[in-house]
Amino acid sequence: ADDQFRDNTNSSQRFGLSGSELIRIGKGLYLEPILKANSVAENLNRNQGISGENQTVTDSLSPDFGRKSLQITPGFNFRKNTKKSKISLGLAFTQLESSIMLNDTSSGNQKYRKLLPSFSWAFDYKTGHRISLNYNAFLDEPQLTLMVPVVDNQNPQSLLYGNQYLDPEIRHELFANWHLFDQYSGTSVFAYVGGTYILDKIGYSTSINDSLIQVIHIINTKDEFRNNGSIEFSTPLKFSGLNIHLALEGGWNKGQTFVNEIENISTNLSRSIRLSFDNLKKNKWDIDFGGDLGLTDSKYSVQESMNNRYFYLNYFTDLAFTPNDTWHFGFKSDVAHYSSKSFADNVNIPLLSAEVGYNFLANNRGMLMLEAYDLLNKNSGISRISEMNYLRETRSNIIGRYLMFSFKYRLSKAAKSTGGLEIDVKKR
Repeated sequence: ADDQFRDNTNSSQRFGLSGSELIRIGKGLYLEPILKANSVAENLNRNQGISGENQTVTDSLSPDFGRKSLQITPGFNFRKNTKKSKISLGLAFTQLESSIMLNDTSSGNQKYRKLLPSFSWAFDYKTGHRISLNYNAFLDEPQLTLMVPVVDNQNPQSLLYGNQYLDPEIRHELFANWHLFDQYSGTSVFAYVGGTYILDKIGYSTSINDSLIQVIHIINTKDEFRNNGSIEFSTPLKFSGLNIHLALEGGWNKGQTFVNEIENISTNLSRSIRLSFDNLKKNKWDIDFGGDLGLTDSKYSVQESMNNRYFYLNYFTDLAFTPNDTWHFGFKSDVAHYSSKSFADNVNIPLLSAEVGYNFLANNRGMLMLEAYDLLNKNSGISRISEMNYLRETRSNIIGRYLMFSFKYRLSKAAKSTGGLEIDVKKR
């Protein structure tokens, strides 16, 4: 048994200033000089020690850690606009300076200088049809909590050491979009595909000691790759009086960590599908129902025992009935199913709710609403973590079934029960 206390005090101040000027240099040609400045001051003060009557603070576990940084980024964009297309080329030079303080003692300064290019192109090749391509580069500072050079022993089985000398990540993002909308048929398609390449990715190096306790050190790894894509399709099914919505998504990423000083390549592949329907005519009834399912595979080159598969299934129904301007009725159901190879028991959470509303007063400006949440009293807070040397399931107390009665009043005087505005013109 271990009885300790831990108090964290966090503070953060952020200031930003940016300016730009759009200068026309020819027909459809523009030059846009840009200047950005950002200042950040962050601090973490932690007091940790042994609880009890003679409460004592453990100095070696109680850092006062802070960081101040200033980032100045001048640059420019060159733009060319035509009737159907827009193109932009940009280049920025960013300079970042940061200083670290640990227990009122300076731990040194760091300076970074990087060129950050950018590019965008959009083309409306037909009415309601657009294709676009975008590229951007960013410099991302590490989170302050990852830089604290004092052991974090909140989990005795997993000791975490921060790194005050972490370099910022350099992120390159490239993505393309295709959008189609046919106003005559009501059909729309939206497709997206993108990739991200991260240099100096912030990761971790893990070692397992003789007591089977894992010791984690935050480090900069070589790089990480991410790819994802999606397509969404929607069209009315007039023969059934319904709209159909279909969405497919997928993602893949590859990164690296270290286990006992051996490089460990991790890959994640995720895919999901969502299908839903709603009614075309919503005069009195508004119906929306469907479901989605997803599957994720995680694999490791060294920690093969950590290979895992996650599956979720969710289906829902949303009904609303408004027979007149006075009454409103609603019902919602949402059933979620989760499973993981690391845990034997699956999780099923059915959530049901209902509501009834009554409009009154002049122009229906007042509304009384009675809402019932989690009718089956099945809501639960469950968090599961699977690590090399332990499995952890956390169950939290949350609000279950309850009723809520509310009164709403609309301040607008012009609104009428029939909608719109009523204009009274008097002749003289």
